[in-house]
Amino acid sequence: MGFMENLGIILIVSIITIVSILIILLAVEKKLKKRIKKKNRNRFYISEIKKIDKSNPKKILKSIDKIARNFFEEAFNIKKFVGYSELKKSFNRKHNIKAVEFCNLITTVLYSKEKDNNKIQRLLILLIEIVETNEIISKEEQMKTEKTNAEKIRED
Repeated sequence: MGFMENLGIILIVSIITIVSILIILLAVEKKLKKRIKKKNRNRFYISEIKKIDKSNPKKILKSIDKIARNFFEEAFNIKKFVGYSELKKSFNRKHNIKAVEFCNLITTVLYSKEKDNNKIQRLLILLIEIVETNEIISKEEQMKTEKTNAEKIRED
């Protein structure tokens, strides 16, 4: 058998190899795009926090509340309409100390008659820290993480 007789086989093997490499590259690109999109969502929330009009404490508080609820829904799959006491319980179970502190503080500030600027400033800082440290994940990834955590608890 000469080179010319094997040319067809060589071409087929080459094409299959190239197609396989392209499929792998497309899969890697898709995963990278998902990661970038998630990071962009976190950056979006940070920019929204920084855009808050800081001239009126009531408006600041309303904006903090809205942004926090939207972020919690997207990052933790917690409905917007859940109260902060329920959020606090959920974050306690997940050992998310910053989020627990945020829930305690926003509850205090929302129900107090006077709006303490230091506490409002602390809420802004906490919310930024929460957004920076809790990457937005898909529902599938969250379910996988919760399943893994539940298995770890059973093993202990």
